[in-house]
Amino acid sequence: MKRSHRRISPVLAIVLSVALLIILGLQGRGSGAPTREQPPKSAPSKEVLVPLRVAYSAITVNQAIPWIAHDAGLFKKNGLDVQLIHASSITAMQALLAGEVSIGQSLTDACVTANLNGADTVFIASILDKPLYSFVANPKIKTPQDLKGKRVGITRFGSTPDALTRALLKMWGL
Repeated sequence: MKRSHRRISPVLAIVLSVALLIILGLQGRGSGAPTREQPPKSAPSKEVLVPLRVAYSAITVNQAIPWIAHDAGLFKKNGLDVQLIHASSITAMQALLAGEVSIGQSLTDACVTANLNGADTVFIASILDKPLYSFVANPKIKTPQDLKGKRVGITRFGSTPDALTRALLKMWGL
């Protein structure tokens, strides 16, 4: 049986991601049951914004969706008071597991590692169908095989670039 892989457009991915953030934020709003003290019917009701802390691990184009939604006022328009928090993927995952943030964006390796170690983590969505990483090398390096015996640099051990570099070097037989 042949599998069919459908890809969604980046615009649809952005819309779905923002919708997901809104839905997740609205889950914490409560039952909507009336409280003891109700304001008079004639008084205008001011909606209380639901706080939502979102961690992101890099300042990059592919992690711009929450910033775009925040700057456009989409979160407030939908009843959310979103606080965007920058942290490494490992630190952000620890905050997510501790309940200090509700959503962690782009915590790929940290999510997998946490899951393999027993944490209840799951990927919800992705806006990319391939990594956005490149090797930057001396002009003498023309092919992956030219890296044999050379040192390569990464941003941080345990990060996505680290995992991708290791996977590519292994794939290239290095």
